[in-house]
Amino acid sequence: MKDFETLLTTEDMMRIFGLSRTSIYRRLKEARAGRGGLPLPIPTGTKQAIRWNAEDVKKFLENANDQPQTSPTLEIESATQRQRRHNAAMKKLERFGIKAKTQ
Repeated sequence: MKDFETLLTTEDMMRIFGLSRTSIYRRLKEARAGRGGLPLPIPTGTKQAIRWNAEDVKKFLENANDQPQTSPTLEIESATQRQRRHNAAMKKLERFGIKAKTQ
C-alpha cells in the first residue's frame, strides 16, 4: 500500500495542472482509454475517493517536459460538411415541431 503522505487529491491535481475538475475527469477518462491525458489514479476501494500517487504525477510531468511540444491538429469544416450538419439539425428541430428562423 502507498504511503498516505504521497497521495494527491483531485484538488491537488487541479492546482498542479491548472485545470478544472471537469477537465481533470475528462483527461482521466482519456487516460483510462489509453490516450494519455493524466497518470492513472491508484485504487482506494471507493469510486468517490480518487487519489494519485505523487511520484507517478512527478514522473508524468517530467516525461511531458522531455517530449517536444506539438500543436494540436486543427480540423476545418468544409462548407458542404457545415451545410449537411445544419440541415440535419433543422430536420431534428422540425420533428419536435420547432420552426427555426431562416436568415
